[in-house]
Amino acid sequence: MYALTVKAYVLIQVTPGKTDEILEQLVKIQGVKQASPVTGRYDIIAYVEAESIADLGRIVTRSIRAISGVLSTETAVVISS
Repeated sequence: MYALTVKAYVLIQVTPGKTDEILEQLVKIQGVKQASPVTGRYDIIAYVEAESIADLGRIVTRSIRAISGVLSTETAVVISS
């Protein structure tokens, strides 16, 4: 038997001027494998891996959204590798 991993991209809008500070905090969160600033509708895209969809939900709601300056998130779960 093998462990499944849920993978997702979390698109994040942040308060103007807080991108660097939020990036520093994101990469410290367990499960966040990469976080990059981007242009367009969102300010940061984070790649996240979790053991289950419930764990992914906890990472997004309790860790990412809890960062001061995060205005909104949208999560896109990867459906195939």
